[in-house]
Amino acid sequence: GTAFIYFELGTIEFARLATMLKTGGFSKLIYFGIALLLVGFGYKLALVPFHTWSPDVYQGAPAPVTALIASGSKAAILALFLRLVSTSGLQANEIVYTLLSTLAAVTMFGGNFLALMQDNIKRLLAYSSVAQIGYLLIPLLAGGKSGAASIAFYLVSYAATTIAAFGVVSVVSLAKQTGDVEKIDDYHGLAISHPVLAAVLSAALLSLLGMPLTSGFFGKFYIFSAAAQSGLWSLLIIGLINSGISAFYYLRVIFAIYSRPAADSGHIPKANTGQLLSTPPASAICLAVSIATVVFLGIYPTPLLHLAQIATAYLGIH
Repeated sequence: GTAFIYFELGTIEFARLATMLKTGGFSKLIYFGIALLLVGFGYKLALVPFHTWSPDVYQGAPAPVTALIASGSKAAILALFLRLVSTSGLQANEIVYTLLSTLAAVTMFGGNFLALMQDNIKRLLAYSSVAQIGYLLIPLLAGGKSGAASIAFYLVSYAATTIAAFGVVSVVSLAKQTGDVEKIDDYHGLAISHPVLAAVLSAALLSLLGMPLTSGFFGKFYIFSAAAQSGLWSLLIIGLINSGISAFYYLRVIFAIYSRPAADSGHIPKANTGQLLSTPPASAICLAVSIATVVFLGIYPTPLLHLAQIATAYLGIH
């Protein structure tokens, strides 16, 4: 895609692209190059229908590796995509705007409905991640400083939340020592055997849902506010509907955590033994920092939002 755009315009600098696209318009070759770029970014970000690799990778990789893939790599790719779209003015083109809007809606619905059908917590979080990227396309289309700042805030919130969720999966899996504990049924009674880990995982899931007093609440609030300010009412409504859909599978896991396991279940650890999970110091620190970030930003989000606004201005996003 980059090669086709360079062949047509003779540059790949964002600022010059914006100027040349405003004055010269979009040729068929440029549209073809943009389409290829969207396919590439769509694959990296796991947008529907380019998402099929995501659940298999999330399930197959160890939980700590999955946390890195879900947080750091996606955040970096989305930041690049944000700068490309915002500074080159691509979202101002009607065809590109329509295509991105469609991708956002399909990704939100696809990710959430597929997550509803999962009984594997890592695959559930994978499809949840797909839907989360769909939400992030809304402020990208809204544009401006408010849209870019809401993306930056949400990325930090999502990274902390994802690290906390997969951190709990990793710690619980240490007790089994035969691989990651992935089945949702395996988490029945976790609140009885280890209430701290249960609280961390529950808070992370509630943040992904967007409940008050978590960073995810303000993340979605800023996203939907940017949509309202830009008049993206259809995407705003779709986002709210999908937030409601996601409640079913997030709360399903939380109900499992706080329910009593069957006596003959394969729950790890078993509630009737009184066994406590042994959390390694590094894992404990990671969990503490990530969940503290989720809670702190859910109570006092202003400092991070201010930093996000400064960062977007530094990147030249107006």
